[in-house]
Amino acid sequence: MHQWGNTSADFREKISVLNKSFKVSELVIARIALTNGKISQDNYRTVYAEVIKRWREKKRKDKEKESIVPFAITLPIRNSSRITNTVIELGPVNTI
Repeated sequence: MHQWGNTSADFREKISVLNKSFKVSELVIARIALTNGKISQDNYRTVYAEVIKRWREKKRKDKEKESIVPFAITLPIRNSSRITNTVIELGPVNTI
């Protein structure tokens, strides 16, 4: 944060540089800057809204890319094959 005042860059540019430098999210840098009085509450809200908007957009795009795989196909992958086979064998006999 001591480097914050060394440039005349916009607060968004400073946050972007610092988050890459420290490998944390822009929201973390913005929160620390707010706590240290480097940005205003309005600037923090702006950064927060931008980060949330990008996150939601990424989540939406990721969801569009997902193919829907039937449960019967994914179940053996999530469970061990031994458990799956045991349930299949005991299920019709009602001994589970």
